[in-house]
Order: sequence, then C-alpha cells, then structure tokens
Amino acid sequence: MINRIEKKQYKLSIVVPAYNEEFNLASTIEAIFKANNKIGHLINILIVNDGSTDNTLQVADNLSLKYTNIKVLHHKFSKGLGTAFTTALILSEGDFFCLIPGDNQITQDYIYDL
Repeated sequence: MINRIEKKQYKLSIVVPAYNEEFNLASTIEAIFKANNKIGHLINILIVNDGSTDNTLQVADNLSLKYTNIKVLHHKFSKGLGTAFTTALILSEGDFFCLIPGDNQITQDYIYDL
C-alpha cells in the first residue's frame, strides 16, 4: 500500500502595499503568480495604492482588469504601511494572510517559501 500525502489547497489573501511603484508593481504581481503556480493555492490579492503620485494607480487598475482575483484600494493621500496592512487585514478572506511589498524586492523563491 502506498501512502500518499494529500496536498491541501488553501485560500490566501495577499496584500501588496504600493507607494510610487509604477515600475515595480507588475513584476511583483507576476512573481506572486509564478510562485503560486508551483503550489496551486487559491489566492486573492489586494493592492493598496497608498496615495502614489506617479502612475501606480493606473498600473494597479490595469492589473485588476487583467486578473479577476486582484482588487485595488486607492488612498487619496499616503496613510502609511500600517494603515494599508490593517485595512487589508479587515478585507481579507481565506485561511492565511500575508503582506508582500509592491517594490519587487522579495524574490519569487522567498514568496514560494512564505
């Protein structure tokens, strides 16, 4: 008899705070999806545009149009990382919650391990 370890599929809520990350945000989102492709969990992403003065708003909105599991929250002015985290935590759904900064400084391997 072969013992199989059953792989559980979890529902993950991921908040991606972004302040002036127009050139990094799409790469961050792609890294999240690539890492998840190895695992296959159900993910929901909330991008919190924290009052950016560049084109982060447009980039975030375009990503939410491209992917049905991305939602975007826009702050008119910067409220800080703590507020972005707290707001996203309140709006989160699922088994687990994490924060991945929108600056594309966290590697795909780290996201996978996380």
